[in-house]
Amino acid sequence: MFDGIANPKGANIAINVSGKFIRLRNFEVKNMPMQGFWIKGTDNVLDGLHVHHNSLSGIQVYSPYDSFPYNTYGSRNVIKNCIVHDNFDEGTMVSGFANGGNADGISISSGANNRVENNLVYRNSDDGIDAWRSTDTYFGYNISYGNGIANGNGNGIKAGGISPSRGTIVEHNLVYSNRATGIDYNAGASVTMTNNTTWNNKQSYYKGSDTVLEYNISAESLRSGGSVEVDNSWQRSGTVTFISTDPKSTNFLVPSIGGGFQDIGAKPK
Repeated sequence: MFDGIANPKGANIAINVSGKFIRLRNFEVKNMPMQGFWIKGTDNVLDGLHVHHNSLSGIQVYSPYDSFPYNTYGSRNVIKNCIVHDNFDEGTMVSGFANGGNADGISISSGANNRVENNLVYRNSDDGIDAWRSTDTYFGYNISYGNGIANGNGNGIKAGGISPSRGTIVEHNLVYSNRATGIDYNAGASVTMTNNTTWNNKQSYYKGSDTVLEYNISAESLRSGGSVEVDNSWQRSGTVTFISTDPKSTNFLVPSIGGGFQDIGAKPK
């Protein structure tokens, strides 16, 4: 376990991953004065980590935007099977901090072809999972809930950002009870959202004109933006119901049998 509790908030201390082909597995990082992990290298794997109560994002992938050809660093990393929660900068307004607005659970701030899969991400002050200025990022089979504190945005998954952000794939994610949008394209170009389920967010999906939504379930009535839509729950007749809305249930947000929605969403049967 790595515990940064003895360091003053804002001290430039994190688990830095700047090399290549490094594998980090099955340990805990908490109470770091900035990010828990700061990943600048390429082709690394973070697997089975418990990352929580850090003062900025729990896990952040970042490479320089201008010093090198774009995507030279911070690319092709895999973050999987991790539990990332309660990372927040609430109450802090100094350089790098924004009273909740800069602490995501997992932030892919730049780079190409990074993968975030099968993670549990919750109660982070900004967004649960964020693609920001990355390209061809993959978010699959994650659970993201309860994000958004103080000035944080509070999206479950943010699938884009400013240029050159494009090509994010968001599939088979379960996203619920976030303060803002479940899954937000966030101005990313050519975002694809496939087989996701959103429930009990302020808004289900926010999408751009070239966002593709296929086989998703929305249990909220609010969706916004133009897009290409194929066989989503709101395009079928009937109302989505679930076997259980208890997060402790093994049937949580599994579509009810015979309701006409069992073959779409994050947990098709």
